[in-house]
Amino acid sequence: MNKLLSLIIFLSCAICYAWDLSSVPECEIWLKNGEGLTETAGNISEWKSMTGSASAVQDRADRHPQMLYENWPGYITAGYGNKGSHLVIENGPDSGQSFTLFYVGRVGKRTSAATLFGNMIVGSYPAGWQLVVMKTGNLTMQCGTNTRENRSFGEVNEEWFSAALVVDGVNYRFRNSLSDTVYKGQFEAPIRLSENKFLINARYRGDTPVHSFDGETAEVIYFDRALSKKETDQIWNYLQDKFPDAFVANSLTIKSMEPSGKVAPEGDTITIEFNVPIGLEQKLPVVMKNGLSGNPLNGKWFLGNGNRLVFKSSEAWDSGDLVTISIPDGFRSSDGKLLYRDPKRVLSFIVEEGKDLGTEEYFIQSMATVRNGEHNLPMKIQVPKEGGPFPVVFWVHGGGWSGGTMEESSAGSHTQADYLASRLGVASIGIAYRCKGSKGNFTEAMEDIDLAYKWVLANAKKYNLDMSRTGFSGGSAGSPLSSLAAQRYAGTDSYVGYNGVYNFVRNEGSRFATSDVYGIGNPSFGANSAIHNLASSPPQTLLLHGSADTTISPQQSVLFAEAIEKKGGSARYVIYEGEPHAFFNRGKQMELPTLYEVKEHYKEVFKLNLEN
Repeated sequence: MNKLLSLIIFLSCAICYAWDLSSVPECEIWLKNGEGLTETAGNISEWKSMTGSASAVQDRADRHPQMLYENWPGYITAGYGNKGSHLVIENGPDSGQSFTLFYVGRVGKRTSAATLFGNMIVGSYPAGWQLVVMKTGNLTMQCGTNTRENRSFGEVNEEWFSAALVVDGVNYRFRNSLSDTVYKGQFEAPIRLSENKFLINARYRGDTPVHSFDGETAEVIYFDRALSKKETDQIWNYLQDKFPDAFVANSLTIKSMEPSGKVAPEGDTITIEFNVPIGLEQKLPVVMKNGLSGNPLNGKWFLGNGNRLVFKSSEAWDSGDLVTISIPDGFRSSDGKLLYRDPKRVLSFIVEEGKDLGTEEYFIQSMATVRNGEHNLPMKIQVPKEGGPFPVVFWVHGGGWSGGTMEESSAGSHTQADYLASRLGVASIGIAYRCKGSKGNFTEAMEDIDLAYKWVLANAKKYNLDMSRTGFSGGSAGSPLSSLAAQRYAGTDSYVGYNGVYNFVRNEGSRFATSDVYGIGNPSFGANSAIHNLASSPPQTLLLHGSADTTISPQQSVLFAEAIEKKGGSARYVIYEGEPHAFFNRGKQMELPTLYEVKEHYKEVFKLNLEN
């Protein structure tokens, strides 16, 4: 989309991206990503419409959707993991016979049809309409005309997607971003009007809303009229520009790369296979060794057999090296297709290092019980099969402090646990703690971490653990807990934090943990902030953050590192340009570059010798 069109859309937001201000009426509903959200105990009680008065609300606290910061990096989504969670459109438009709906989100695993949006009454004389994902994965519109009619619009899986539905009397057209196919057709008769309110993530059973699925909603735009193709395309282009990783069709994509992975062989040749042919008459990828700002590798790109692009380096890469291939903006296929924009412009592999020690995993169903024995705290342990005793890293999972049940918390595995165990000889302990789903709070979470630490201390010999070499690590919501714990236990050698928050008192530029949720203000914001509770000798610290993280500001990592240095400790931060929240997770383009930094950190802190 060109700059002029972007400006037009921006200036026209009050009437929902109208391009002719005199002729286009307001859209009825605009639930804009990240705006108008009212947070109640960390969940959503209202999502205020950015135009009109048709806001989405939920009066019952037990049915509030979760406010999710981490599932889709860079965005806030309404998550429906809580039983019964859904939203109701208050003061919404009539269920007209002509309308336009744009929906962006995803669906999770389901055992029945999942309703995305609608107000359909099902019965002998069905009325209204709803957009659903069937158990089979078919994206379907259901409506009541003279009968109940279904129209299937392709399939969706558990990926993010965008949908555009336009109904104009008996005519309809639909677009699904995962295939970019436009479906057109007619109903037998106009849709019967329904007096029901619109629901998001629920359907009606009689007059009662019934919870639908465990997916997420990122943005909703609704017009109480049928938009023209030109109008629809303009909003579709806006959504594609805003949510590029929900649009995969008709793009240049990468099918595979060799070598690849965390234990690639030594060598000097890289082969990238695309879905279509690539031309050499353009700016070609840059190959670096040992860091995104490391040493460029000299060599030459040439075309291989089929749709392959091959790089021959003038020098070999060696054991333990990180090799990254950065694909430039505007990279195209021979026929002009742009590279798919779900940011996968950096490809990486780590050259095999050290002996494969193998791994053993243990799941402790209940390492401790709390609340008078009514609540279980499980634990995940991953250790090398050979050697030992092993240094230990305690991992505190993220997730916005959501999840868990009243009966049991969830233990999360370290995202890099397999590599730490098999290649570095470092054990990982995945800690469970009471989250919001367990009616927990920050103080109780710290108590649970303390119970886990003491349990491992008491059972160290059984699992061949060396508790004289320990570290803590955590990502996002797990970072304030893990960083505070790292300061509390004398002799802690290491702390590694991923897109973390370390100062609740000063948390400017962040969306997460900016108010007193999850008890972070008890006894005070300062008392629960690691930056205000540094150990006399802070553990050696590595902090990894994305520059485009709007969930938790990267300044949190910068200022925490500076505070540790001022205290006399050793700290280093790495800010990854253009990366959003949760950029280090599996499958993300920075998974291996961050793993490389962590590998080098642990080699130094734990004095690991990987040559034998």
